[in-house]
Amino acid sequence: MVNDRYNAEQSLLGCLIGNHDRAVGVMPRLFDDLFGEPRHKKIFQAISHLSANGKGVDRDTVSGQLKIWGKLRDVGTNYVYELTESGSSPHNIESYADIVIEGYTKNRIHYLGLKMQSDFTNGILDVDDYLGGLVGELAMLKEGKEGIRIYKTEEILREVSEELKEGFRGIPTGYRDIDNIIIGLCFGELTLIGAEPSVGKTALSLNVADNISRVDPVLFVSLEQGRQSIFRRQVCSNARTLNSKELRRGKLSEEKQKEFDGVGRVIADDRELYIVERSDLNISQFRSIVDLACSRYKTRVVFLDYVQRMRPTNPRQDERAKMIEISSGLKAIAKARGIAVVALSQFARLRGRVPANSDFKESGSLEADADVAWLLHRPYLTALDDDGEKYETRERDPKTDLMISKNRDGETGHVKLYFHKEKTRFELLTANGR
Repeated sequence: MVNDRYNAEQSLLGCLIGNHDRAVGVMPRLFDDLFGEPRHKKIFQAISHLSANGKGVDRDTVSGQLKIWGKLRDVGTNYVYELTESGSSPHNIESYADIVIEGYTKNRIHYLGLKMQSDFTNGILDVDDYLGGLVGELAMLKEGKEGIRIYKTEEILREVSEELKEGFRGIPTGYRDIDNIIIGLCFGELTLIGAEPSVGKTALSLNVADNISRVDPVLFVSLEQGRQSIFRRQVCSNARTLNSKELRRGKLSEEKQKEFDGVGRVIADDRELYIVERSDLNISQFRSIVDLACSRYKTRVVFLDYVQRMRPTNPRQDERAKMIEISSGLKAIAKARGIAVVALSQFARLRGRVPANSDFKESGSLEADADVAWLLHRPYLTALDDDGEKYETRERDPKTDLMISKNRDGETGHVKLYFHKEKTRFELLTANGR
């Protein structure tokens, strides 16, 4: 068996020429830059061109294509023939491809290491952007090394059959009525929670995150609130008598402080909730944070609060292009990592109107990329003025309508919730109205 990249390139090309049935299995994994020898790269380009245009790939057609491009002399008139006579076995084509890809990957990592050393010597503008780009390149290398798989239905049958035997395929949110509709948060899927300001997006997402973190590691990335504010909310929603105003004001009574310390200790001991606070973040940096959390803490669910606060990778992008980049990136992260990603989206003021999926349209392709969408609606309470006329107060109704407005693999529907403002906690609305 060959054990070096150059010989593996020769053997691989020799097998690709004239062995169509074997070649189709590895071609999706291959690209020009895998081949370190310039002659080999040109030959592969000819093979790839012929294959893409539905033409036969043999030593005559490859040589002919190279001649048309004016590259045959560079390659060598007889070199294509020599490759097919090298004695490489088509049965080993996968092994040859593995060695070539492995060699390319090692060379690329070596190059990135040298580039990093040079960049730090010469000075870099933004460390966060640089690290985000570096992690992105390494992730692409990993994906390229693993290649593209085409699955037989027989394999898929086994996977789905096992899922059915195991039963519930999603992660329960802790809200029975929501789980009855969406079957929990599902791995590889992007879920959106959309609402106008001050309705309770963050509170609901934290309630769900708190519920899940009792059994599964959860990452909560906040671009709006600090870690201490998030923790105070978490304590408040779990406490018996503490309320949000007391925790914001501080200087608790001895009894209240004792309750805070006790509830806080339970959360610290019994929850696996990891918090990242950033004032801004681009999708590359977010991917790096998720990669770290998944590898270090085995995170399976990630919350992002909220997408409009993310910044574009390219500062010259307009808002729509930025949101397209972010939404497609969030979806790609969910699929690549096999995790559930929950992203919050803030709508413009709706002026009393019930939210709809069309409100996501202002945020590029968010709704199109999402697998599941939740919409929160809490109208303002009304009162009567001195003349007996109704007017809207500045206080929102605690009774909340949660609409599952999109569910790619299942039902849509409505769930009635009640928001305890002083506890920053949503609960299912019971038959008697509370």
